[in-house]
Amino acid sequence: MRFRPTLFSIALACLAAVAACGDDGGDSSGGASGVTPLACEADSDCGIPNTCDSGVCVDFFGATVDAATACEVGVCGPGCAGCPAGDVCLDGACADSQDSEICPTLGLPTVQSTTATYDARKSQTIRRIHAISRDTAPWDELEITLHEGSEYSYTGEGVYDLSGQDYSTCSTCVVAQKNCQEVGCVRQFFVNSGTLVIERDGGPNGELTAILYGVVMDEVYIDSKTESAIVMPTGSPWCLPEVKLTAQMADITQESKCDPEGTGNTIDKRVGNFGLTNCLGLVRDLHDGCGDTKAFWFIAVAGW
Repeated sequence: MRFRPTLFSIALACLAAVAACGDDGGDSSGGASGVTPLACEADSDCGIPNTCDSGVCVDFFGATVDAATACEVGVCGPGCAGCPAGDVCLDGACADSQDSEICPTLGLPTVQSTTATYDARKSQTIRRIHAISRDTAPWDELEITLHEGSEYSYTGEGVYDLSGQDYSTCSTCVVAQKNCQEVGCVRQFFVNSGTLVIERDGGPNGELTAILYGVVMDEVYIDSKTESAIVMPTGSPWCLPEVKLTAQMADITQESKCDPEGTGNTIDKRVGNFGLTNCLGLVRDLHDGCGDTKAFWFIAVAGW
């Protein structure tokens, strides 16, 4: 139950703290926090993941949305809320995901299994959550990689805009594959736009819960040499109006005997960490398997 202050209690508060209730020469219409609430009649007025609560828009974590900084309804992208339920964010505007011309591929099949890892060995901390649609071929898969460090913008639980990211430098990276088998996947996708909510980040051995809203992914070719995702001219987008992934993070750095810098290059020394892009276009670090994998088999190929 919410407390509703009486005039008497307000008067007492003003006597106790004149500065809080007195005229400071500024506009007090936004309340003590300086936020002007964004009025609404329905959730669609606020944009996912915001919701309408008692006529006021609140964000995913319950804070009041400031009308002074809110974007117009139907506008999405950096600095804006997401789109109404069922819509996707395309070129800064909300679009109907049911339009087959906009979203020829829609949604993710039922997720069969989800795994997550936590890696704090290097100068950055990497969290990954990976989902596959089925255990037998062909399957689809979706992976969200979160990079935390001085060169990255991921800071933990919160709301992140996914627009305009670069595959080689993204902090909140979303990659998907379709029609996968043991030897690889037929099609690859990299996020173009949308919203990511990290509802829960429990740290090492804790729970990781990530929700994607209004996501549009471009079909790409991932170049392992340049670490870039090149949009396919003849490709078609993959739309994910809403996907929620939850898994317990396995701390793959716990009790690790690996040395990130290495101790030498002879048989009795430890190999330093390095990353390679696999046939699925995903970067995998050598030390991702520390303590779990007894041997690695590397095959280098070249094409003409």
